[in-house]
Amino acid sequence: MTGYGGSGAPVRKRGRGGRAFTLVELMITLALLGLLGTAVGLGVGALTRQTARREAERAMHWLYGVLLRADRMGRQFSLRVQGGTALVVDWGTGGERLEASGGCSFSRLGSATGRAGDPIVYSPVWGTFTPALTLQVRGPGGDTFFLLLSGQGKLRLSGSP
Repeated sequence: MTGYGGSGAPVRKRGRGGRAFTLVELMITLALLGLLGTAVGLGVGALTRQTARREAERAMHWLYGVLLRADRMGRQFSLRVQGGTALVVDWGTGGERLEASGGCSFSRLGSATGRAGDPIVYSPVWGTFTPALTLQVRGPGGDTFFLLLSGQGKLRLSGSP
């Protein structure tokens, strides 16, 4: 059905005979949406995998600061994991804590010496931790990263215990 517009040119009116999307166009659109959804999902997955690593790095930097203060003051401290949500340093006359962030949690892996709930002790005289500690940092997506505290007082990050 055609008519004439104000300019005198024919105007096609859409009715039942109007053009619709073809099956190929719909399939291409759905494929593109699927690819975009997959890309977004992978990007979010990569971000959640990095959350545990960032939190382990944050904990390591915090512990470096604690170690520097202990060495500078010549003071011993004990370190423990509290409820999976915080690392707690006890100086004997007070303490400080690092709260887990970003939906992460801390847990202490078992060791050959000492029980999992016992604190570890740092001696500034010898520069050692007793016993050594492997701290597991778990991200909100289930990803894990590890902070290793050696008996010789060294801190190291690792993707595996």
